[in-house]
Amino acid sequence: VVTWRYADTGSLIQAGTSNSNSLPVVKVAQINILRLRLPVPESVVSHVGIGTKADIRVQATGERLSGKVARLTDSFDRSTRTMQVEVDVPNQTKKLSPGMYADVSLLLDNRQDALTVPVQALNRENDKTTVFLVNQQDRVEVREIHTGLEEPDRVEVLAGLNLGDRVIVGNFAAYRPGQLVNAKASSFNAGGAQ
Repeated sequence: VVTWRYADTGSLIQAGTSNSNSLPVVKVAQINILRLRLPVPESVVSHVGIGTKADIRVQATGERLSGKVARLTDSFDRSTRTMQVEVDVPNQTKKLSPGMYADVSLLLDNRQDALTVPVQALNRENDKTTVFLVNQQDRVEVREIHTGLEEPDRVEVLAGLNLGDRVIVGNFAAYRPGQLVNAKASSFNAGGAQ
């Protein structure tokens, strides 16, 4: 598909090799398959390879697509500590145009039955991750946990909590250890500890 025309009918066009300042006549693009480029942080690069699944949401159209990593640079950008990864995105309907922005989620690992808590339940300070939980006597307790994989809204808990433990989500300043509370389940409790 011609995406830009540099010359009009009647224009004088120089030979492409005669002058380094000469422009091409047209610019073309293959748009039935688009190449999505994204920087991947070095902390997760070891989990990304050819064939890694990508969930793509195009901001302009709201369209959701699936793709797979097709190419890696295997080299880091020293200033950003990221590696460029390319995902081939099918565009048979030609709804997408080169240059559009997209949000991409890479499936780095898939763990069945992982214990997770909402990100808002974590308190991170001094290289420790803790949660406030409500014990069997309905009293607030602080517990240190060890975390694993993170999603934008949930974090895997590797140690420190058990299935069914009730954690407090957000507003940590309102609670102190030993405080008696009237715990209520919230919509956050799906998929892991409460």
